[in-house]
Amino acid sequence: MDRAMTAPELKAHELAALNRAFNDRFMSLARYALDARPYVPEKMEWALEDLRRIAEADHRAADRLAEWIAEHGGIAQTQPIPPRIAEWNYLALDFILNSLIDELTAQRERYRRELADIQTPAVRDMLGWLIRQLDDDIIRLRSHSGEPAAARGDKAQAPGDEARAEN
Repeated sequence: MDRAMTAPELKAHELAALNRAFNDRFMSLARYALDARPYVPEKMEWALEDLRRIAEADHRAADRLAEWIAEHGGIAQTQPIPPRIAEWNYLALDFILNSLIDELTAQRERYRRELADIQTPAVRDMLGWLIRQLDDDIIRLRSHSGEPAAARGDKAQAPGDEARAEN
């Protein structure tokens, strides 16, 4: 039997939300920042290692999302990298880190807004998992950028975080 037939079909807005998340992870900003080969001052080599870890996690998340979308009758789709990101080539890592933090924060907030319209528990869980991953990535990157983690209200709660925080 076809796997897509065994999983419930997603609503159009749910598939669109998952495809945006897939695109964000597949077109990993961390990977793009690494591929741009930024100037890395000696004191920031640790940030480069964190970018590598985030890029690898993004790759795994994209694979997981693509598989999940296909299992539920959809097709994972990508979009071009926005011009504001494409301009990162040949910039210093400290500038890129701050831009990356801003972009990841915007993605996280978009996922949080989209959760309000998502009713399928599995889709809510997937977006909640991505929000928690982004929380961790943003905190890690902010610790290296010299900006305090609480400066912009880090650690926004995702579904299920209340229970996790109590344990």
